[in-house]
Amino acid sequence: MSVTIFNRKIKKNIPSTRAMKEFVAEILSKEGAKGSVSIIFVDDPYIRGLNKRYRKVDRETDVLSFPLQDEFQKDFLGEIYISVERAAQQAEEYGEEFRKEIFRLITHGLLHLLGYDDRDKKGVREMREKEKKYLKAPL
Repeated sequence: MSVTIFNRKIKKNIPSTRAMKEFVAEILSKEGAKGSVSIIFVDDPYIRGLNKRYRKVDRETDVLSFPLQDEFQKDFLGEIYISVERAAQQAEEYGEEFRKEIFRLITHGLLHLLGYDDRDKKGVREMREKEKKYLKAPL
């Protein structure tokens, strides 16, 4: 299992690479999953471009996940893109620490890579419960 972190010149203080790697490893372990993940921190224009290109939605979003596991890349679960600007805005809106919001977005993106879906009420509820469960641990 490996977690690769990319920071596309974002100046906001994101959590340490070590903390994020340990967090992802813990979730993967509890979910009974194995594999590598890339987490890419981007700005709003970058994530908006991805959202428009791949989802046909022309607006910013907080997190996008791209499952990339296939017969050729069995050990690579995929990529998680996080808008640091959205994370900062949401942290303020929710009255949360920026660090906790980053971990929430990592969790949300990772759950998508593991096959969870939030397109209906049942899926939304299941993902929210998982997010709360994993965010209870000290970050």
